[in-house]
Amino acid sequence: MHSTADGQTLIYAAVSSIRFSKQGTVQRWSIFGLDLASGNISMIVPPLEGFNTGNPSLGRTNNRFLTLDAEEASSGNNAIIVADLFTGEVGAVGTVVGGVGYPCFTGNDSAVVSRAGVAYGMREHGR
Repeated sequence: MHSTADGQTLIYAAVSSIRFSKQGTVQRWSIFGLDLASGNISMIVPPLEGFNTGNPSLGRTNNRFLTLDAEEASSGNNAIIVADLFTGEVGAVGTVVGGVGYPCFTGNDSAVVSRAGVAYGMREHGR
C-alpha cells in the first residue's frame, strides 16, 4: 500500500475475479485507489489477461508516476512497470526472474530500484 502525497488516496493491490474471453473465471491481482474522504474506490490498473499486478509505489516528488510489479502468471517472471498517471503511458523498465521486484522510486524519482538492488533509469519516461 502507498498513499498519495496529500494523504487523500490509498493505492493498493487487490485480487479480482474476472472472466476473459477464452477462459473461465480467473483471479488476477490489480491496482486500486481508495479515496479516504469519500470511500470511493477507483481502478488504476485493471486486471490483465495472463498477468498479476501488485506492489504499487508512487513517485516521491509527486503523484504523476507509479511503479509496480507485473508478474506473468504462467512463468512467474516479473516486469518492473512505470506508468505515467497523467498521460496514461506505460512501459517496462526492467525484469526480475522467478520472483517479484517490490519496486520503488529513488528520492528524486530519477530511477526505480527493486529488491535485487538494480536501478532502472527514467529517461524513457520523460524524466
